[in-house]
Amino acid sequence: MNENAPRSICLAILMIASIALPMLDAQMEPPELRDTEVKKEGTINGGQCSGHDACRGTDAGRYYSTAINLTSDFDFDGTNETNVYFGSHSNTAYDYQSAAAVDMFIVDTPPGYGVTATLSWNHTGQGTYDNYAHRLAIGPTSALGYYYYPTSTYGGSWGYCYYSTTGSLSMSTEVGEVTTTNPPYCYFTTSSYENHVDFPHDLAGDPMMIIANCYYCYYYAGNDEYQLEITVWPGDAGLPGDQVQALTGAPILEIGGGWYWGAGGSPSGTSWSSIQDTFTLSAGQEVGLDYQCDYWCPMETAVSLTAPNGTSYSWGVGSLASYSSGNLGAYSGAGTWTLGATDSYGDGGILLTVAESLGSFTGLLTGSAFDMDDKGSGNVGSTDTSDIWAIQIPDGFAANITLDWEANADLDLYVYANGDQTGMIDYSWYDQPEFIDLGGAYANTTVFVKVEYWYWGSIDPSAGYVLWLQLTPSEDPPCWVQNDGGSGGDAGDTTAEPTNVTSVGMEGTLSGKLCEAYDEYDYYLLDVPANYGVWARLDWEPDDGGGGSIYGFNHLWFYMYTASGSYIYGSTSTLRNPHALSTNNSYTWNAQISSASQILLQVRAYDIATDFELNYTVQYAIYDQSVEPTQSSNPDDAGSGQDAGDSLYGTDALGINSMNQTFEGWATTVGTGTTTTSCTCRTTTPCRSN
Repeated sequence: MNENAPRSICLAILMIASIALPMLDAQMEPPELRDTEVKKEGTINGGQCSGHDACRGTDAGRYYSTAINLTSDFDFDGTNETNVYFGSHSNTAYDYQSAAAVDMFIVDTPPGYGVTATLSWNHTGQGTYDNYAHRLAIGPTSALGYYYYPTSTYGGSWGYCYYSTTGSLSMSTEVGEVTTTNPPYCYFTTSSYENHVDFPHDLAGDPMMIIANCYYCYYYAGNDEYQLEITVWPGDAGLPGDQVQALTGAPILEIGGGWYWGAGGSPSGTSWSSIQDTFTLSAGQEVGLDYQCDYWCPMETAVSLTAPNGTSYSWGVGSLASYSSGNLGAYSGAGTWTLGATDSYGDGGILLTVAESLGSFTGLLTGSAFDMDDKGSGNVGSTDTSDIWAIQIPDGFAANITLDWEANADLDLYVYANGDQTGMIDYSWYDQPEFIDLGGAYANTTVFVKVEYWYWGSIDPSAGYVLWLQLTPSEDPPCWVQNDGGSGGDAGDTTAEPTNVTSVGMEGTLSGKLCEAYDEYDYYLLDVPANYGVWARLDWEPDDGGGGSIYGFNHLWFYMYTASGSYIYGSTSTLRNPHALSTNNSYTWNAQISSASQILLQVRAYDIATDFELNYTVQYAIYDQSVEPTQSSNPDDAGSGQDAGDSLYGTDALGINSMNQTFEGWATTVGTGTTTTSCTCRTTTPCRSN
């Protein structure tokens, strides 16, 4: 036996005793406090916890106006910072949109920060619905719920995730879905939706919401409670830390799109099972290959690229995720390259873009006639003194650049002609914000901007900043000057910002214009008294500008919604011009007709000639929907004093004089609302006979 063993044993006993004796003398925590929810919730930044939700002791609201703002819980000190919150839902049955089933939280980060949110629950394997207990969503402050569809009464998010066999869901502004397994199942907006964002999504100082939604959390005991872990992290252009990205310039070749793609396809409405095209590179020229996928991409789509020397690059079915986008690498080599894609279902589903490589930089700012402002954010400081951005100025545009920040620091702005920071064009040192006006001298050019942290003039060790590019066209693009509905500008582009035209009166005519992609939507709002309905008609010229690319003529869609976004009626048929709508055929409208309300009229461009301003008129009337019009019982169709025939075969058609003329008539059906005895549609149609 080792002679030191007894001594070692004695020393160990003395050490244990020295630790245990003070603990025996300490007061034990009362049993009723050991595992309470308040204890588990802890404190945030040293503050006291008042209970669910998020230590506020109150239920988090289901709208932005009643959401809990968590911003003050974070220091935003240039480091990763995590807070853990607890919450609960009180619904006892399936419910996806009430306050009992939805909790919304606001995080308003400074520029140069991103957000990651992880929702987890007590997953015990009680049954299938344990996996479905909760949904997690992220989105803008305009979101009304977890769903990504923008006009839904519980929609407007950037995306959501659900179903977890481990009881955990995680999303971030960097990648959307943090997990790489399937499940969880996650769904995101596409480019055709007004609330669409690409990931990484640079918040650039804008607030966002995190939405916890009960799916089947009421089904098993204990599943109604959840933990929400939120991390804020510094970064550049939506990526954490000091990262750079491989950037590409103006497209050399673009192929793909598909049936479900929307306006960004090739064109919308085109399906394909195989697509291929070529591009040619000169010696020393390098290009990048970018892609955008639809939902079905991982199940159906493969991509191939063949170099002039025969080298082949391929991405098979399953390589690219749903709704994903990104870069498939940089390529060089003189000669002709071949790019192709296949879709096993035959409806297309990937958009491929070949563009000249700019190199690796913090981020890219650019714009077009569709969007003349672009902004990005980042972080610089004593350990990361500068960021380099590429700025692409389109042909025919003047540009200016603004650098702004909130920290007690001195940041400087430089503009270079080259990515290696040579060929200085201009600089700004002494202002806040810093500002450089490039004018129109650099149209159709890429310039490079450096944001620099000047150590000797700074107090704070780091500073988040916003870099803002503003463009001005040398000549007005389509729909640049508008006077929609007499408003002096463009009518609202979303349900959240319609143009109120109530002042026009109980009936009137509105004039407006739309452009494909430049200005796709116009929304008008009318205040409607109790027991009243709305009739509206949309007219346009189908052949102005030569017609659209899909149908060979211009085509618009026309919709009615309640002010909250509920669908009332719509007209999209290509066989109809004009479109005519009325509220009296709508159960949604009739169910609320006894109260004063509002109505939204949406005019949407579906197929218009490229770069053409299409003028339209909306004629409307607000009428007493509870009173049957005189014309329904005593029609005077075409001034005949009688009702025109009702047979589709013309057997009882009303005879008219054989000459060019315009006539007016009425069509009436019995309504279904509790206060509605009839519904009336009025139409004015030119009639020609020989």
